[in-house]
Amino acid sequence: MDEMLIALTKGIGAELGKKIRITYYEKKRFLLKDDLYNEIKQEKQPLMLDLLALGVFHELAIGPIHGSNNFFSASKKFGVTNINMGSYKIDDQSNKQTLAITKSFFAIMEEYNIGIHQLSIPSVHEFLEKNVEFVRKWQD
Repeated sequence: MDEMLIALTKGIGAELGKKIRITYYEKKRFLLKDDLYNEIKQEKQPLMLDLLALGVFHELAIGPIHGSNNFFSASKKFGVTNINMGSYKIDDQSNKQTLAITKSFFAIMEEYNIGIHQLSIPSVHEFLEKNVEFVRKWQD
């Protein structure tokens, strides 16, 4: 039932993967208790869980990566060739890799017609409210 979460966190490292999984399962616990979630047809409920996994992944992985890509690209205009932050180094090579990750993520979002605004999770109930119609209409 958590296939999306597993696919998104496979191979991304223990530290980040653990943070994403913990956050997802905390939010999932509230989602499963919400009346709005339980009103969704049972066969469509996994789609809401997939959106939740995408939302958590976007918040904790894609957002920061996308931000670092933009920051590095803007810094290059001023002659910066690499940025060291603790044990992390942002340079052309790492920027190319992370840019490929973010492009792949956004391509998936576009392919399935998922708007980035749908992934925002101000609260679990608000997340459900903004996505319930999308899930209900999915492939009807």
